[in-house]
Amino acid sequence: MRIIKVYNNSISELIERNPGSILSYGSEFHPVSHLEFLLMHHINWIPLVTILTKGSTWPLTPIGNTERVQKNNEFITRGNHKSANTYLNTLKEILDKEVKQGWMIPIPLKYLSKIPDSELAPVGIDDK
Repeated sequence: MRIIKVYNNSISELIERNPGSILSYGSEFHPVSHLEFLLMHHINWIPLVTILTKGSTWPLTPIGNTERVQKNNEFITRGNHKSANTYLNTLKEILDKEVKQGWMIPIPLKYLSKIPDSELAPVGIDDK
């Protein structure tokens, strides 16, 4: 959260102001300039360039705050997937590695409401 605060609590601003980082859109792929020679004649090349440089968007139907909080509480009550509970130590190792390498930004639920345009965390959730 300390890093995100530097960027006005905006994950979008963090990503945009650090081009070429592991968090940049499309960072898991070769640079567009490398892929262009191979894929420039593909029918979907132009949309793919947009996805690789700006991220993907998906048409979603907005839900009301009451329904969102209800769904979030259902997910929290249900808890982790069985395999996450069964292999908890392995999961922790994987997540620790991803955080240390900068592939993931964990945000405690209590800070989620500070992120602009995020879905607010349900009331009463402690820092887990």
